[in-house]
Formats: sequence, C-alpha cells, structure tokens
Amino acid sequence: MRIGVTTLGDHLPDPHTGVRVSTTQRFREFVELGVIAEQLGYDSYHLGEHHFCEYVLSSPTPVLAAVAERTGRVRLSTAVALLPHHDPVRIAEDYATVDQLSGGRVELLAGRGVFRDVYR
Repeated sequence: MRIGVTTLGDHLPDPHTGVRVSTTQRFREFVELGVIAEQLGYDSYHLGEHHFCEYVLSSPTPVLAAVAERTGRVRLSTAVALLPHHDPVRIAEDYATVDQLSGGRVELLAGRGVFRDVYR
C-alpha cells in the first residue's frame, strides 16, 4: 500500500482564530508540506488546481518544482490539472520540466474540473 498527502490549495481562515495567513505564506506552507510529507515517509505529494475561489493554487507546477528541489524520494503529482484551462502542449512541457528537475518523480493527473459556480 502507498500513502500520500494531498492539498487542494485552500486559503481559508484558521477555524480556531479566524485569521487568514498571507497568500505568500500559504504558498510557502504548500512547499513545506511536501517536504514534511517526505520526512514522515509518505510515498507521494499531490497538489490540486483551482481557479477563482478560496483556493489559491491555480498553478501547481512551480510549487511542485520547489518541492522537487527540497526532496529526493517522494513522488510528486497534481491532484488534478484542469486541462480545459490550459494549452495541452504547455501542460506537457511544464510537467516534463518539473519531472526532469525531480529526477523522474512527477505524475500528471488531468481532469476537466468544471465547478459551475466558477463560470458564473
């Protein structure tokens, strides 16, 4: 059995304090979570992609690249790459680049990602 860690890129207020960290801090937390996942022995780390909502992770590839530079074993992937939002050639090239940086640890998971509320 393989066990991984997933974040969908939320940027919600802390449920106990009501305080929301800065966007910059939240991105740093995404990177640190990937590093911690490897340190704790998890097999994989997955980042979701969202647009126009309280989820700030619209571009997982640079975050995965940052995690790749600080780790050496954990597999890295999208929780989903939303293909309708992107040029498919650019997606292939971006993830191939991160795959090279990580030494072949990247997996691309794709989906359509259609939240009706986002398109209203």
